[in-house]
Amino acid sequence: MYVRKFEGETLDETLQNIKAEFGPDAIILKTVTNNGIKGAFKKKKIEITAAITEKSYTDKARVDHVLDAESKEKFYNAPSSYISNMIESHSSHITDNSSVDVKNPGYGKVALNKQVQSAKDFGKKIKSGLDDFLGKAGPQPTVETIGESVAPKKEIVREQVTPQVDTSRYENRIEKLERQILELTNSIESLEKKEPTGLYHLRVNLAGHSIDENYIQFLIKKAVFELSEQDLKSSETVFDFALREMAQEIRTEMPLFSKVDEKENVVTVLISETSVGQSSMIMKLGSMVENSVIVQRLVPTKIVRDTNLSEKVFDLDVRKTHAQGEIFGECRKAAEQKRNVFIDYKVSASDVNDVKNFIDGLKRSFDKVQVFLSLSAINSEVYNRKVVNKYSNISNGIVINHLDNCLDFGALFNLQTIENALPFIFFGTGEVIPDDIEVASKERILGGIFNLK
Repeated sequence: MYVRKFEGETLDETLQNIKAEFGPDAIILKTVTNNGIKGAFKKKKIEITAAITEKSYTDKARVDHVLDAESKEKFYNAPSSYISNMIESHSSHITDNSSVDVKNPGYGKVALNKQVQSAKDFGKKIKSGLDDFLGKAGPQPTVETIGESVAPKKEIVREQVTPQVDTSRYENRIEKLERQILELTNSIESLEKKEPTGLYHLRVNLAGHSIDENYIQFLIKKAVFELSEQDLKSSETVFDFALREMAQEIRTEMPLFSKVDEKENVVTVLISETSVGQSSMIMKLGSMVENSVIVQRLVPTKIVRDTNLSEKVFDLDVRKTHAQGEIFGECRKAAEQKRNVFIDYKVSASDVNDVKNFIDGLKRSFDKVQVFLSLSAINSEVYNRKVVNKYSNISNGIVINHLDNCLDFGALFNLQTIENALPFIFFGTGEVIPDDIEVASKERILGGIFNLK
């Protein structure tokens, strides 16, 4: 069998070349359409690999041997069924085993290709009827014009099937390759272009303080866009830019009970899952607001804290409850007396739905309700993120306890970069009441990150 690859600008042109070279009995093995990047390195757009049996190619070669260029072009422009019929008719009247020289049948002598050796004086053995037919020009020849010795033969109708080229699979691969080349080009360009000194120092500094990598990339891109090349080389200029941008990222708010009129009462709820210093924070907040009520929800715990001293020193009105109904009752009494209420509400990890229902009930019963999520600065960032994500839909802000023992202010800053970020309200900075509580500020977080005073 002879195999060969044909190339052309169009599918019709390539198929016509196959028809002229291999005849109508050629078998289409593979069709390739060169588009995109792949086509940029190819001279032709269509590549078709075709094959033909040795016998069929030998029969065709006998006819080609006696055709001149003009007659051959006219002959192979005829319908495929006619060409095939004529080649078969001529082959059936060849009585010897002579063969003709096959020139460039496919890929040479490799694999299954086999050359057909030519015999001398082959043209003398072709019957004069065929020579007459092939030498004539004019209308398209018929079976009867081959010669008197050729009996009329019924033409075999062969359906010419145009191969269907499925290019979707190749197009997807080419698009993927183009994207990979683009990414590789950008990576090479970034490697070749040295990062400015200021940006490099900022990246290392932020990474050393555990700032989220996604935010670092965002900040670097914004600095490249807004600062000049000369400014990017200055560590001081880039550092000032980073401070301004990070300060805008940190959200702080004042508590609601500090904004309303004294005649209006506000219910402030602090919720937490573990011991984070929440009870101490409640005492601090209660001591800041005159004539307030502190409602503690007692839960079973092995740790018993004595708060009697704080209650007596600061004259705090503390109500201890067990059930939610008792909490609602104390809140109604305080509302009638126009007193602010601070609720110390500890929950377990399994009480998420319960605390949501409790908060919804408070908001339906009272006009001004504010919920703060109580976290500890000494807890891990992963844990604090998990708690924020769990209660962000019912909380209005975050209270950070134990800030004086914090070793990673970058973890606190990262809480402000998440999608459902809550503002900071208060910072707890020690055990002494009430001097150890301060209103949340951006400077406190940034000062802790960069050791600023």
